[in-house]
Amino acid sequence: MAGFAWVFLIPVVVNAQPPRRPSQSTAPQTPAPHPSEPSAPEKSGFPLRSNIRPRGIGVPAPLQHPPSAEGVTLRTSIGKTRVTIGDPIRYTLTVEADPGVNIVLPNLGANLGAFEIRDYDVQRSKVGKQQRWTAIFTVATYDTGKFNIPSVEVAYEANGKVGSLASQPVEVTVESVKPGEQADIRDIKPPAMVKLTAWDFRWLIATVVAVLAVVIALWWFLHRRNREATAPFALSEPPVPTDREALNALSDLERSDLLAAGKVKEFYTQLSEILRRYIERQFEIPALESTTREVMANMGQSDFDAEEVILVEALLNMSDLVKFAKLVPPPERGAQNIEKVRRLVVNSAQRAASISLEGEIGAETLEAKEETAHAVG
Repeated sequence: MAGFAWVFLIPVVVNAQPPRRPSQSTAPQTPAPHPSEPSAPEKSGFPLRSNIRPRGIGVPAPLQHPPSAEGVTLRTSIGKTRVTIGDPIRYTLTVEADPGVNIVLPNLGANLGAFEIRDYDVQRSKVGKQQRWTAIFTVATYDTGKFNIPSVEVAYEANGKVGSLASQPVEVTVESVKPGEQADIRDIKPPAMVKLTAWDFRWLIATVVAVLAVVIALWWFLHRRNREATAPFALSEPPVPTDREALNALSDLERSDLLAAGKVKEFYTQLSEILRRYIERQFEIPALESTTREVMANMGQSDFDAEEVILVEALLNMSDLVKFAKLVPPPERGAQNIEKVRRLVVNSAQRAASISLEGEIGAETLEAKEETAHAVG
């Protein structure tokens, strides 16, 4: 076709003559005009030229700068270009683009050339109708000499075409922290007379007050403990049985209005916690801090009935789906699940009690037989 050539678009590289200040920019900033003055074209204190080379996808393009390079501006700035070893340097990368232009900031990893990236932050804002991305790097190096912060490439996509802008490298001079030549040692100055005031002893006063407070608190604690030790012995209430605790908690949950208020997640979270606490306390199976899969693996190695294992797995899986997958079971399922857990608690507690009773009877019988044999012998 006349006037066109098949080319490959390449990232757009904007080269700017570096100014004599610690900032490199492909599009220098200019002061904003006064609201009463008409806006004027941007002017720069140094010449700016744009070298745009096509690369990337194969498309027919006029033999001129591709329009996708317009509407995107890349600027860089640096806090200082002469530092000492280890000094933090603030390096800022600013991209401004027209609406509808997509920007892809670079993923630089842990280093920026010879400089180690200590911190990295990206801020996005709007300036008039344009979008602005500001990437702020805090970098440092631990060698002396002259080093370049390398060119940073920013990709963009506009009107279905892709390209990129690359910043100019920035030279930084890193100096040693060793002192230079020092003058001869001077004589020691005579002691200076300092007039002390009460404010100069504030730390001493604060220390004394703190020590007194600790002593008083320790005395009060020991005095109270001795008084409690000499008080008449008080009978403590026996602990609530595990099954009774679980049944009481189920009754409280049943009387709550969580399901009526639409708080399905809170309802099943409490139901799962009641079931897990009962399993852990009654059968010494870790359940409160374990996943559902871990609980089921431990229950499979215990004396649980097969139907009880299936019931526990179904209830825990449903609770997990409600909490993490936002499942909303029908309201009537809540009362049904409470009743299932209640039957599980009653049946398993009765079975555990009968097993314990049989064990005690067997132990007493064995002990009686041993005493009889000992008497006969």
